[in-house]
Amino acid sequence: MKVDTFRTTLEKNKYRLESGTEIFIEEHINVFNPHPISLLLADSVAVNQNMKILDLCTGSGIIALAIAKKFNTRNITATDISKEAIRNAMRNSKINKVNDNIDFRIGNLFEPVDNLKFDLIVSNPPCMPFPKYGHYRSKEFRLAVDGGEIGDIYYKNIIKSAKTYLKKNGRLILPIPKWTDWKSIIKIFKNEFDEIKLISRGAVRFFLEDNLGHFKRNLESLNDRGIVDYQRIDSDFYFEVPIYEGKVNF
Repeated sequence: MKVDTFRTTLEKNKYRLESGTEIFIEEHINVFNPHPISLLLADSVAVNQNMKILDLCTGSGIIALAIAKKFNTRNITATDISKEAIRNAMRNSKINKVNDNIDFRIGNLFEPVDNLKFDLIVSNPPCMPFPKYGHYRSKEFRLAVDGGEIGDIYYKNIIKSAKTYLKKNGRLILPIPKWTDWKSIIKIFKNEFDEIKLISRGAVRFFLEDNLGHFKRNLESLNDRGIVDYQRIDSDFYFEVPIYEGKVNF
């Protein structure tokens, strides 16, 4: 696996896609800062201005902001269960002058968009394999990253529900990092969608703080069981992150 240190910030709070699009993000203590996976996902998306797009688990809004700025798309809906995240994302949309392009809604996954249909759904959901007795720096931060013991809870929910919210020939695009139960997630993706293809990939460092030994032990245990797959360089864990697109033909 090639380790790629792509998509570092240009300066504090400023991010750049490979396409050259720059996004400014105002940091918030209870909102997860943009992760390279979100930028990889935003770079992998191809849309036109008329598409109706849904960004689930928007967090700081980075994916919705990037799509709005890159393509001047004006029909984007972005949801998050965290009120603080939505307020932060709305602030970021004003900073980036795309606040008229995005409709931010508070609620869990698809709940705020019941009965709506989209051409494209994107998401970088919480997917940290959270140990059963693990802890993190705040309840809000755990809400932003906790994907269950093998990191798959939100993926399964999104993949199994997405078809209800997609138009004919609609697409779902997801990064499926190999620190999750990625093989099972891809299998579900293939079972639920008519067409599945790999559209991009990268490799990133797993976001661990030095005092989180229980997370490292959990990753090592999951690797020994053949669930996750990583490359160890010194004390760091690096994982491949494939981006998959699913299409419905109904």
